[in-house]
Amino acid sequence: MFGLFGSKPKKSIDNELIPELKRTVVQIQEATGISYLAITLPMLSLGTAFSMEGKGAQGIAQAINRLSNQLEEEQKALGSLKNAVMDVGVPDLPRQHTDIAVDRLADFANSFNQKGYSLDEVGLAMSAVSSQLAKAMDKDNLLVIGMLRKEIARVREKYQREQFRQTASGETCTDECINILLRAETSGFKVAISNDRTFVLSKGSSVNYLRSNWDIRRFESGLNAQTEAKEADRDPVERLVEQGHKAIREQKLDSAISAFSAALRISPDDRDIHFHRGVSWSNSYYNRGNKPEDRDKAIEDYTRAIEIDPEFAEGYFQRAGLLSAKGESAEAIADYSEAIDAGHKASSAYYCRGLLWQRTGEAGKANAIADFAGAIQTGDREDQFMALLARADAHREFGDLELALDDLNAADAYHPQGPPGLYGTRGEILMKLGRHAEAAADFGKGIAAASPFASPDFVANMYQQRGRCRSQLGDIPSARQDFEKAAQLQQQRR
Repeated sequence: MFGLFGSKPKKSIDNELIPELKRTVVQIQEATGISYLAITLPMLSLGTAFSMEGKGAQGIAQAINRLSNQLEEEQKALGSLKNAVMDVGVPDLPRQHTDIAVDRLADFANSFNQKGYSLDEVGLAMSAVSSQLAKAMDKDNLLVIGMLRKEIARVREKYQREQFRQTASGETCTDECINILLRAETSGFKVAISNDRTFVLSKGSSVNYLRSNWDIRRFESGLNAQTEAKEADRDPVERLVEQGHKAIREQKLDSAISAFSAALRISPDDRDIHFHRGVSWSNSYYNRGNKPEDRDKAIEDYTRAIEIDPEFAEGYFQRAGLLSAKGESAEAIADYSEAIDAGHKASSAYYCRGLLWQRTGEAGKANAIADFAGAIQTGDREDQFMALLARADAHREFGDLELALDDLNAADAYHPQGPPGLYGTRGEILMKLGRHAEAAADFGKGIAAASPFASPDFVANMYQQRGRCRSQLGDIPSARQDFEKAAQLQQQRR
């Protein structure tokens, strides 16, 4: 895919630039100790900036379209999970960590620019690798969606600032006045620029023509008065709920909980406010140390939302996940069943319920297999892929190796360059069935597909397994090489 970018056919982004960038990311992490997230976020921003270099407003507009298309693709890739996404935020990082990553990545960009790569090619590589790394850190792709949303907002603001830079009077539009114009947009005004650089701000029947910084500052006083009047007349519950959502996006969870709690004091029987406070407590449980009290408070809020609306499918679905985390599998299964009956996107509920049935062992075997089949029948492409993997795992656990192999083969058709775990699992089944040549080929595919961020133990295991297959096939020199490579990786971990 990446080989299509750029205009230098003598070099390959895939074969040189991207692999070297991945190695550089690992080196930065190992040398500095900063998190991969602290590298990933600035890498996406740098990649976007390099891709826009020298292209002006047109380049910024192209970057916005590219990021928007990528965001849409990532949201589709979530399948039914996208229905459960309330607010996706990206945590703020220490400034010094970002500065370290930017400095090291800029050095990388300069070195490849000197090798003959364009900044556009370097930028596209950085955008691609940052997305891959975000997916490696977050299996559900929520992190990359949050990153893309944040980057789109940043680039869009840069585009607007560039458009607003000059006034009709010939003055340079000051940063203060640009901020006023941006604020006007968020307040519902449509901002257009006439041919003579006059700013035309319209809202309903109101039209304002601003030709200078002085006009813009004068307009602000009226904007302030309108904002104050609107806030005074605004429903306090609506205002508090908006504050709560904003706080969730920013992962200021205590503030979110406080805002929703204040709203509930005014409107105690509002289903959605209870649900959103439950989302806040859930975020706190999953992101801040798995405190049982946070989990239980989320369950309480979801329960209250269900009491208010017994047909609230999303409430059952979210509560089921927390009941499962609490170890109450029977109650969680019942909630997933209620979610399905109440009209929740069936594939995700079938999938999660199937995993719980599988935990119960032989007694739940038939139900687990049936639920994974339900997820395959009702889900989109990505849901079907995940459900095939899950059903394959269940078949393997229950000793039905041929059926497990059938499901893995079907899953492989969805992603021919698929996750290395698929190849590793299929290789192990083929070994048990005595099909060592096919197993060795699968372990080789798994090794080739492994991310540079994969666990050394995971990759070492595939080398060991391929070595055993090659030994069974009589290829002792190749088997010895695999065992040696596995030992090196295990030593690296120590």
